[in-house]
Amino acid sequence: MCKRKLILFMLFVVPSYLAADLLKQEVDTLEYAYVYNSNPVNLCLKNPMPFDSNGPMTSGITHILGSSDIVLKKAGVYQVNFVGAASVRSQNGPGLSSEVSLFLNNQRITGFGGIYGSLPLISIIIQAIITVNTGDTLIIKLNGIAAIDFPFGHNSSSIIIKQLASQ
Repeated sequence: MCKRKLILFMLFVVPSYLAADLLKQEVDTLEYAYVYNSNPVNLCLKNPMPFDSNGPMTSGITHILGSSDIVLKKAGVYQVNFVGAASVRSQNGPGLSSEVSLFLNNQRITGFGGIYGSLPLISIIIQAIITVNTGDTLIIKLNGIAAIDFPFGHNSSSIIIKQLASQ
């Protein structure tokens, strides 16, 4: 009983312009999405990676099944995590390498990512915190000289996107 009276008292004491801001912050939902492949993917040079499945996703991030584009409808700061289990195609020969990169509006984001393991099987991890504008598009794209496959299906490549702050 005392708690309720205290809360009501606090609501009356807070100026209306501050209360509106506090309520707005509580109502604003930060965006998130989980997009992945449930089937194998063969990724050719310079091509973006399509994703065939969507997991939990808020309305501020969109992805059409089978496409590579992930559209961020709200401006802000986002954390992006991509993980993939891949193999280099055998016809490429030893010593050839490729790089899987994160692109924002068709511009490569540098300084993020890593490839771990040894040929022919590799793990790809990209972690980034980026600032985006309303309507920006994210894709994962293959660079380099060797085509790679994500042959395992069952979530062998996935991307998780979380909005950390809005603008």
